[in-house]
Amino acid sequence: MPRTWTSEIALASGGVALSVAAGALGAKLAGAVDGLGFTEAVRRFVAGGISGAVAKTISAPLAAIKLKLQCTEDDDEGALDCARRIFEREGWQGFYRGNLANVLGYFPTQAFNFAFKDKIKRLMPKVDRKKHPWRALAVNVVAGGIAGAGSLSLVYPLDTARTQLLICTNDDGSPKYANMADFFRDWNGDVRRLYEGYVVSVAGIIPFRAIYFIVNDTLRAILPWIRDEGLKGIVSKFTCAQSAALCAAYASYPFDTVRRRLQADAQRPLGERRYKGNLDCLKKIYRVEGVRALFRGAGYNALRTITSALALVAYGELKKRKRA
Repeated sequence: MPRTWTSEIALASGGVALSVAAGALGAKLAGAVDGLGFTEAVRRFVAGGISGAVAKTISAPLAAIKLKLQCTEDDDEGALDCARRIFEREGWQGFYRGNLANVLGYFPTQAFNFAFKDKIKRLMPKVDRKKHPWRALAVNVVAGGIAGAGSLSLVYPLDTARTQLLICTNDDGSPKYANMADFFRDWNGDVRRLYEGYVVSVAGIIPFRAIYFIVNDTLRAILPWIRDEGLKGIVSKFTCAQSAALCAAYASYPFDTVRRRLQADAQRPLGERRYKGNLDCLKKIYRVEGVRALFRGAGYNALRTITSALALVAYGELKKRKRA
């Protein structure tokens, strides 16, 4: 099916609208939690969970398209072609396949960060960011890597379930697994299958966090309205967060592509798998499909980052204005 620029732009515009809706709704629900009689720490945890769950659910169609594109070897298939194929086979339900696993995984991640993030920071050496910016960056990357690896260890089986629910099909094209319970009934105690791609996922945290902090700190130092209390300040903060997230997401995207391919490949018996490991997967994608394949779906992944940036900035502004 030939691709057209108009169809790609239309789908991208729809993705932006979904992301904006996710950020606004997530922030509104998160702000409502502040009115409940919980401690500040509990309110932050619940609000973050609600905001994240709403954002992930509303942007799930984009996530499904992105993941399908990552795992396909057909370079001629565009995002609209992928969306049509999903809808023709399963209807709207196909775009939300695996979303429950994605949402459930968000809360353990929040809980881990809630419990250990500050402890990990305290273990790191104290560095003056103004005097030693690169040393401070290294400390942030290491701390983030430890926290990321810890939280990823808890939720990785859910992430594998989500990938296989979306990707794995029978010979007739029908989904191999009806739901998450069906997937876990089939795993037969094979822990390695649940954690395929884990190492490359942890490795991807390093470039992500490094580039995020570099871009974010650089922009915050340049933009003159970053401390403005009005619209200029909100736009400046959103620009910093979004630009940093986009740059970091693109830099680490090949790691995520290898991760998804390994997760999808884990459905096969060990002797029949296409990839023998992280490096073998990377080499085969590069040799057979080229560099572009490592970034397939990256544009639609970029649209999804708008959700997180909007929710973060909007929720922060809600809290600030309520306290004022």
